[in-house]
Amino acid sequence: MLKIEIEISRPCVTLFWVMAIAGAVVWSVWSGAPVRADVQGGASERVFYPMGAGGENDAIPDGMGGDIHTQSETEREIMRLRLEQEVLRHREEILEYQLTLLEENDPDGKLADIRSEFVQLFHDQVKAEKNLLISFQQLWEAQGRAIAFGKGFSSGAQGEFLWPVDPIYGISAGFLETAYEKRFGLPHLAIDIPIEQESIVRAAHDGIVVDVTDNGLGFNSVTLQHSSGIATLYGHVSAFRVQEGQKVRAGDPIALSGGSPGTLGAGWLSTGPHLHFEVIEHGQHRDPTAFLPSF
Repeated sequence: MLKIEIEISRPCVTLFWVMAIAGAVVWSVWSGAPVRADVQGGASERVFYPMGAGGENDAIPDGMGGDIHTQSETEREIMRLRLEQEVLRHREEILEYQLTLLEENDPDGKLADIRSEFVQLFHDQVKAEKNLLISFQQLWEAQGRAIAFGKGFSSGAQGEFLWPVDPIYGISAGFLETAYEKRFGLPHLAIDIPIEQESIVRAAHDGIVVDVTDNGLGFNSVTLQHSSGIATLYGHVSAFRVQEGQKVRAGDPIALSGGSPGTLGAGWLSTGPHLHFEVIEHGQHRDPTAFLPSF
């Protein structure tokens, strides 16, 4: 009988390279798969959907056609890291856009110091990336908490919602809008309603204030929990008019709007003075316009 023996002089090194190559293959498959993601962090479960399931501005319904995969903790962490990399990859485009917004909304030069800071960030990549990642993390965490509250109690009928601010200028960025994702590198799980800075933001429906997050110049938000397993998130607010645990009725003032780059509540991922408005139903983001009156 022929006996063949293979001698591996450095088995540990060989094993390392085999595992590295296998890991690279897995990562390439994962990163190459086009996905549409709920990018919320902190929730116990999230799902991702193959691109092309539903239209650009469709809600994300339960039981959507195609495979829906429950992500493990490791997969969620991979998704967060991938989105962080997308934000960093869009760094210059985001900074240019924020600078353009400042110039358009500050004809009198009152925000010259803020504009100067943005210009300096073009030459300080480390600081720019740090600021962008902080804003992303604040948004991620706020959305994660809102998802958890959206999985809360379910009782009573849910009537039509009110616009949290008057949509006199329409919507500047729609739900899952492609142009937004191309600019910021993130799926847009909200609608942006343009409104003058420090306008009154009102509760879209009766509910309870379950989250008030003040990050100073970062991403500030208020989240309300409503009946029927629905939560609403109001982002980029510059001031608060409610406290956690407070009950509100539809139309009650809850905050003041913000969004102008370099101001309270705006963070570094803003589309200018506006209200960022999200609707979460049973733990999944929905298109807010499906809940609001026509305008």
